[in-house]
Amino acid sequence: MVIASKKINYPKNRKSRPYKIFSCELCFGSFRSRYNGIRHYCDSCKVVAQRIRAAEWWGKNKEKYKFIRRELNLQRRYGLSLDDYDAMFSKQQGCCAICGRHQSDLGKRFHVDHNHSNEEIRGLLCTSCNTTLGRLENNWNEFMEYLSVGFIGNKEL
Repeated sequence: MVIASKKINYPKNRKSRPYKIFSCELCFGSFRSRYNGIRHYCDSCKVVAQRIRAAEWWGKNKEKYKFIRRELNLQRRYGLSLDDYDAMFSKQQGCCAICGRHQSDLGKRFHVDHNHSNEEIRGLLCTSCNTTLGRLENNWNEFMEYLSVGFIGNKEL
């Protein structure tokens, strides 16, 4: 609750605006504010109050926020809508495009696999396949050479 004084304080310099004295809702200290502006918190408590409001909003809207963040990330990173993602998911029958494990067995959402050079989307992968493919993608020739030679002892130095 904002407690304002009845008296309007006019500064001695008439060029500046009149102000009111308010009481902060958190620290109960008094502070000045412009006559036409009503504030509930002093400058030192304003950030604390914003964090409190943000935490309250997060507690009430956690699922809504996660849904919005997921949708925005898909759109920003890959140019996909949730409908496009769901269509890819149903086309793959809920399974990883490489290993074939179902998402319900993994407990996490699939990653969107894409080509980093031309940003072409290839499919949905589990975390294990996505990280393995990401590590092999840049060193594919060296990896195939290693597999063809065998272990290091057979390779001529």
